Amino acid sequence: GPMRDPQPMWRLWVAAAGISAGWIVLNAGKPVHTDDAFTLYWARAIAPLPGETTVRYVNWIRFEEPLFAQTQHYMPGWALTLSAARRLLGEHATLFHWLQWPFAAMFLGGSVLLGRTFGAPPWPTLLLCATSAAFLIPSASLLGDMPAAGLGVLGLALWRAAPSLTGRVAAALLLALAGQMKQTTLVLYPLLLLDPAGRLIRKPRAWILPALSLALAGYYPDVPPHDPERRSVLGHVLWILQSFWSPVLIRPRLSYLAATAGAVLLTPVAYAFSLAARRDPLRGRRFKAIILGVLCIPALAAAGFWKSYRRDGVSIAEVPATANTLWFYLAIGLFVAWAALAWRPLWRGRARYLLIWLLLNAAGFVAAAPEPAVRHLIPALPPLAMLFMLDLYGSLGPRAARAGVALAVAGNLWLGASLARNDYVFARWCRFAAGSGAEHAAAKRLPLVTTGSWGLRYYVERHGGRVLERSTEPIADGAVILCPERTDHRTLPAALRRRSRLLETLTCPPSRHWTLLLPLQTIPPARSVGAFHGGHLWFPYAFTRAPSETVLVLEIP
Repeated sequence: GPMRDPQPMWRLWVAAAGISAGWIVLNAGKPVHTDDAFTLYWARAIAPLPGETTVRYVNWIRFEEPLFAQTQHYMPGWALTLSAARRLLGEHATLFHWLQWPFAAMFLGGSVLLGRTFGAPPWPTLLLCATSAAFLIPSASLLGDMPAAGLGVLGLALWRAAPSLTGRVAAALLLALAGQMKQTTLVLYPLLLLDPAGRLIRKPRAWILPALSLALAGYYPDVPPHDPERRSVLGHVLWILQSFWSPVLIRPRLSYLAATAGAVLLTPVAYAFSLAARRDPLRGRRFKAIILGVLCIPALAAAGFWKSYRRDGVSIAEVPATANTLWFYLAIGLFVAWAALAWRPLWRGRARYLLIWLLLNAAGFVAAAPEPAVRHLIPALPPLAMLFMLDLYGSLGPRAARAGVALAVAGNLWLGASLARNDYVFARWCRFAAGSGAEHAAAKRLPLVTTGSWGLRYYVERHGGRVLERSTEPIADGAVILCPERTDHRTLPAALRRRSRLLETLTCPPSRHWTLLLPLQTIPPARSVGAFHGGHLWFPYAFTRAPSETVLVLEIP
């Protein structure tokens, strides 16, 4: 079985804080990216700076999409935090990145505390979580996913490790704050009603503190642009139930969940090693598990991997039959085979609690995620890492278990660093594209406009430009327009395109220095609405050296 690490807990906390601080330093200069801009717009709506105009339409998916339509399903704690920071410091993305540091440290520290509580080796647990792409990329963003996960995981760790009244109150407050940061942490609340062995606690008084914490987590503060009628957790639950019955959303969430568990949270190399190095011969349960993993591939394909669908009037392309697709099928098969072998021994012990945690997170993602995105599954990383460690040390010899840890950490680091690096490159290129468009606009003495979203829109506005809010919007006096061709679904209206003249085509290359070793992209070269960050195609990333974006610089005379 697993061996408890004799190291003092303070060393683990120092390591968690140091690793997260070092990563934040490397990424403090990362430009505003994907939904970072949306979060800043929300903070601006709460407390605009003197002379600042608030954003009415975000236009992430369609024209004339109000900011309220995006914020009503999220809890505003992080937007309130950013609005206070903007009031004190102004809008400085570099400083805002540092706001992620304490929460990233809480996430890693809470994970190792839980590892010690449930008998998983704390140091390997720390390394598996810290090298996962599900930690590296969200902690390098300006979104509320890492603050929510950090507060939630630390709150749950304190709830389990410090069962005194003082410890439980502190844990309940952390969980309430986590729920305000992001609704994805609401899946943790049922775990407060279980004992360490995963059995339901039947004493009514044990439910009081979790209920109070949930009420605080689910109550929307009355801040712009929220509708007062949707401030309660009941309003959010009703929205969840409404979206649950939509097959248009269920299918991609289920597909994305399998792909993320198999090829993102932990590297597929980890599952492959666990299957190959087990001491039992290839028969019995092991053989059945492998067959199950193979059979899950056509079953998941039939669930909708190959089908296109529509959402909000946007047609999403089919998943192409490429080497990327085969890679994810292989990764999912390995994960299912490993899970089929590992779950029964783990269910008999204290790890049952971790299994329930993982299942709750999966059910919450399939039923309620606004869209498929890796960041909604961050709370699933600690239980999966701990379960893998418990299985590794329980089913392999000590030397093989150590080799498995080293291989899993190395694979995680390769995958996570690859994705994080190319994500940084794409964010930097969006800022460059906005600057290039601004130069054209200045040379022609025309206003700058974009149909793009994410960081491109943010930097266009920083250069004095604006977003095209309506498809019927007239541009009588001319303009220079930036039109993304791949990652944006709101194409330029036909009447404007007929009048346009192409000035330049800007192409986002893959990472120039790391391409040969790390050919991964979080924004694959397809109409995928962001892949890792919120895509509607089922794979979170792609192995490719192709450009991930092309922006047309057009002049409307």
